[in-house]
Amino acid sequence: MLKGSYRKNILLLSFVILLMFPLYNIFVIYPSFHRLIVNKTENEAVRLASYLATKIIVGEDVIDKEHLPATLSADVNKIQKDFELIKLKIFMPDGEIAYSTTPEEVGQVNEKSYFHNIVATGDVYTKIVHKQTKSLEDQVVVADVVETYVPVMRGDNFLGAFEIYYDITKSKAEMDRLTTHITVMLFIVSSGLLLAIVLFFFKTSEHVADSIKIGQQKKRAYQFTILLSAAVFFAELMIMLALDFFTPQVTAFVESLIDSFFLVCILFPVLYLLTFRPMMLQITNLEQKERSLRKSEREWYNTFNSISDFVSVHDKDFKILRANRSLADFLGATMEDITGKHCYEVFHNTSVHLHNCPHFDTLKSRETIVREVDDTESGLYMLVTTSPVHDDSGELIGSVHVARDISELKKKEEELRLFRFLIDNSNDAILIIDPTTGVFLDVNEKTYDSFGYTREQLSSMRFTDIEADDSEGAEWETLVARVRDREHMLFERKYKRNDGSLFDVEVNIKYISYIKSDYMIAVVRDITEKKQSEMNLKRKSEELEEMNRNLENMVAKETRKRLDQERLLIQQSKIASMGEMIGAIAHQWRQPLNALSIMVQEIQDAYEFGDLDEKYIDETVKNAMSQVQYMSKTIDDFRNFYRHSTDKETFSVIKAVKSAVSLQEAQLKQSQINVIINTDIIGSYRVYGYANEFKQVLLNIISNARGAIIEAREEGLIDKENGEISIDLTQLENQITISITNNGKIIPEGIFDRIFEPYFTTKKGVEGTGIGLYMSKTIIEKHMGGKIYAANVEEGVTFTIELAANESP
Repeated sequence: MLKGSYRKNILLLSFVILLMFPLYNIFVIYPSFHRLIVNKTENEAVRLASYLATKIIVGEDVIDKEHLPATLSADVNKIQKDFELIKLKIFMPDGEIAYSTTPEEVGQVNEKSYFHNIVATGDVYTKIVHKQTKSLEDQVVVADVVETYVPVMRGDNFLGAFEIYYDITKSKAEMDRLTTHITVMLFIVSSGLLLAIVLFFFKTSEHVADSIKIGQQKKRAYQFTILLSAAVFFAELMIMLALDFFTPQVTAFVESLIDSFFLVCILFPVLYLLTFRPMMLQITNLEQKERSLRKSEREWYNTFNSISDFVSVHDKDFKILRANRSLADFLGATMEDITGKHCYEVFHNTSVHLHNCPHFDTLKSRETIVREVDDTESGLYMLVTTSPVHDDSGELIGSVHVARDISELKKKEEELRLFRFLIDNSNDAILIIDPTTGVFLDVNEKTYDSFGYTREQLSSMRFTDIEADDSEGAEWETLVARVRDREHMLFERKYKRNDGSLFDVEVNIKYISYIKSDYMIAVVRDITEKKQSEMNLKRKSEELEEMNRNLENMVAKETRKRLDQERLLIQQSKIASMGEMIGAIAHQWRQPLNALSIMVQEIQDAYEFGDLDEKYIDETVKNAMSQVQYMSKTIDDFRNFYRHSTDKETFSVIKAVKSAVSLQEAQLKQSQINVIINTDIIGSYRVYGYANEFKQVLLNIISNARGAIIEAREEGLIDKENGEISIDLTQLENQITISITNNGKIIPEGIFDRIFEPYFTTKKGVEGTGIGLYMSKTIIEKHMGGKIYAANVEEGVTFTIELAANESP
């Protein structure tokens, strides 16, 4: 038998356990059931909030009471009936109520700390509010409710929150009834078990007790089961005997109470160890796992949507099961819009998949496919990777589709290829060298042509190997140090080819650093021909030095000769036009001579008829002297024109133009050519130069214009009465422009560039000398510093003279 002190301690411990079981039930089991109700209600609230969020939030928009759907109230009313909701509120991010089943609460702002410090950071906040107590918002409730705040998040962005009141009055009453019943049962079972233990200790030997204490777990379980069965049997037996003995004295209630007491005392430890305790542990583990799972899901969701590549999951039917935010933004749609659609409809706007579809190839080969795709629909170049996805049994169920925009990379590759092409087609050899060892890292194609080495030979050579003087490493280090200290170096050397021949080169070498590495770039140009040309040039220079000694005298002599020739040509031009001038004088004098002839004849007639008196003589003499003075003025004008100008002067362009026109007025009238002079009122039209030479230019151009009009008439291009020469004078700032336009025959395009050449003429026979326009160009451009040029216009031909204005009188 057990020793007395040991048995006493065991019995004392049993009594303590008997008292602890009901207390444990009240302070541990009962709160655990409360937490279970809260967690279940909280999860239901989260699911309900997620469902409502999909109806009122589009894309990344926050909750806004101005954009709530019109059907929200009807949906909430239905949900209240189906889910036993007491109240539902929808909050905007700043805490303002956007919607409430109690309309008067809309517009109120929740400024409590739990809303901004807990809910707004993405955590669910829940509290049980008992009947006739205040809620989180200081409102008295009339039922037992669970008040839950559920945040709506997109990544780290808080879009708003839902506040949901669930009525748990029935659930709580049922739980209280069940907990009370269990408490009573536990007390009864504990008491019965205590009695069984007492009996067990009295009836069991010490050997059996030690065996139970140190035996294996399985053996103890068997023994405990047998002991429990025996205790139940014994308890029932004792109960039956006791009830039979006390039947006349006890009521049915007492009888039930005694029966329950003994059964509870026996069964409570079994129920606790095999049911309640494992259930509590399981509930705790489930809560921890659920929190961990919810956190992991949130982290995965944020990570999935933070990927800049376009990621989507496709099933075997080419339907999109999931897509990240980058892909949705690229397509201009929401993730919900994409989900469930065929990938070829979304990506390529086709009714079937493409022939080179990587997803199709992955389903076919069951392997990862990596492919570059030129997407004509979007205009982008994509690097697409599709990886197979299997279920738990290893069955292929779809693929993960990752697309990266490599358009910029492809563009850089094309630019790099173009750059390499240009470098290889350079006229100079380009070498990239390791400054530490002098080894060639890379060269262009011209290098192989210039030096005659193969790619394999140059890859193992150093820069000093191509030097003609077999430079050593020390000289290479000196060169590197010198180039490093300067921006670049330019020098000439002799290099040797593969066949041993030497040639002259110009080397432009530079030291650069790029991404923690140093390089030297040398541009080598073959200057053999340049050197030969320099030698020839030097020889020619020596030959020319002797000639240059007398060059100044020769130039001065030639200059004087040229000036004399120009003066001679000018004089020749005047002489050549003298015939025209004599004809002009004849035309000018013809009319006054005719008038004088008529006067002389009239004197004779007047004498014969007796009309010759003093008055008639005076009038006739006066008219005759007028005609003689006109003829004398004509002679003076022509004499002044042919007078040689020795000094430059400031003269009026308008007067010079009118003078030149008056000298040819008779020929122009005879040819029925009208001359129009147009001027503006801006300037004084004064220039500095030789007035008579300028008039000669005008006479040459007017004479050519008269000839062009006559020639046009002869060819039937214009009517006889349609001859016109227009002289337009304009002054803009410091420049005077004289435009002389005739409506005669235009200048043929083939001879346009030659009209100002000496001795070039289009006139027939001896009519032209070919020096008029040449001397006109010489006078305007060399003697007066102006410009003269001609152009065919719609009306005919225009000669334009541009001179610098001189406003001094």
